[in-house]
Amino acid sequence: MPKVTTEQMAADLRNLKIDLNDEVAVIRALQGLRYSAGDIVCCSAEATELAKRSKKNLASIVGDGLAMVAIGAVWLAWYCVLCPPVAS
Repeated sequence: MPKVTTEQMAADLRNLKIDLNDEVAVIRALQGLRYSAGDIVCCSAEATELAKRSKKNLASIVGDGLAMVAIGAVWLAWYCVLCPPVAS
């Protein structure tokens, strides 16, 4: 049973707009979500770590997008060098 609770806690923490590094805020949020004190003591640390690992921040998403654009630009430049467009 604790494994299901841990995964559910992690999913709930991902959906909240709280600082996952602030342990007091995490505990208060879990209390607000009506988790029992035993579940919070038992599973909150593991649930917080799961939520941190699976939560992507905006910088990571933007960085991935810029990397894809850069790869496309490099491929296009290389293609134009190998097969230059023919003027008609």
